[in-house]
Amino acid sequence: RITLQVGEDRAPRALSIGSRIQVQIKKEGEEDQVSEEYFAKDVSKDPIFMIKAEVADSLRKTAFELRDRAILVFEKRAVDRFELARGDSLIVCQRDRMGSWQMTTPILSKAKDWRLNALLDELKSLKAVAFVTEHPQNLAVFGLEKPGMKVRLLQDDAVLAELWVGRRK
Repeated sequence: RITLQVGEDRAPRALSIGSRIQVQIKKEGEEDQVSEEYFAKDVSKDPIFMIKAEVADSLRKTAFELRDRAILVFEKRAVDRFELARGDSLIVCQRDRMGSWQMTTPILSKAKDWRLNALLDELKSLKAVAFVTEHPQNLAVFGLEKPGMKVRLLQDDAVLAELWVGRRK
């Protein structure tokens, strides 16, 4: 049984999905077509109807499949500073108004624009492969009390996103 909120009034509607059956369709002069379908019912109405198996199968999602797995949420164009800390090492890159990247720490040097932009794309598309705990009590268990890596994305000194990377599983 699935409950959906539909319509302008966002009224809850329940849909019951029953047994899966195979339906064979015979058309004169054509090969038989076999499709799998489910009996279904909108519980607010009387009729029982059929829905395609693909529709019913698409509703069999787990909470993990429906959950937003994006890790860092930021606008790539808004980032004007990238900081990467690994142990005692710190790399800082600053983007100018023209979109070019400059390394400011540990040395002053032009940075590879394509590399920084690709890194931002990677960070933006980063997805969780699992959720370990919602409310961690002890970050040390995960190697996050003193992370091996920290990435910070900033705009005008305001932190847009920050990622800590601990020890391997």
